[in-house]
Amino acid sequence: MNFLVIMYGGKPLPKPQIPRNVQTVGQGSPKTYAVLGDSTAVGLGGDYQQGIAMQTARHIGKTHTVHFQNFAVAGARVQDVLRNQVPQATYLKPDFVLLAVGANDVTRRTPLPNIRTGMQAIVTKFITINPHVKIILTGAPAMGVVPRIPQPLRYLAGERTKQVNAVMGKIAQRTQVYLAPIAQRTGSVLKKQPHVFARDNFHPNTLGYRLWAPVLNRELDTAQSHP
Repeated sequence: MNFLVIMYGGKPLPKPQIPRNVQTVGQGSPKTYAVLGDSTAVGLGGDYQQGIAMQTARHIGKTHTVHFQNFAVAGARVQDVLRNQVPQATYLKPDFVLLAVGANDVTRRTPLPNIRTGMQAIVTKFITINPHVKIILTGAPAMGVVPRIPQPLRYLAGERTKQVNAVMGKIAQRTQVYLAPIAQRTGSVLKKQPHVFARDNFHPNTLGYRLWAPVLNRELDTAQSHP
């Protein structure tokens, strides 16, 4: 896949300025929440307050006082999350973790074994810190419907998305790990509604992130229902 075509095929977006310190929302028994991943976790292309980090934190906050921190960095791949973000996040000993990563591994064609070993290492580190942690994986979004990617690369991106998410699915077979299938659940909608993409024709805008949030919140509910 020609990553340069993807990189320079749309209008640039301003780098989002998001809170990096611990935020608190909700009420009830206390829970800690760490958000890790790529540009989708920092809401690039949309309103951060309506992005997946804040929407999921508020969802947990319906029943808990949530102390959460966002460690995500635009452009991150699985190995970047493992190397740079996990060491920062483990001090929280989080009860919940969101791993919003996979898109850049699709576009840069990270070898699947590297994705597998990296994800396994991330999951193991969080479980070691807190054996009761609940980990939500987004997997790669539906890269095969992104307007910025020209054909035939768009088709190849769609096929690679399936391969990456198959790896994520196997990781999610472990106890305490839950895959929120945003590609499967929202891909067809995004394909039919190009207005939910930001001006770079690559990232979702606020409307696009709102489509993802219910998929993530559903998995959070499933995770909280399990002891």
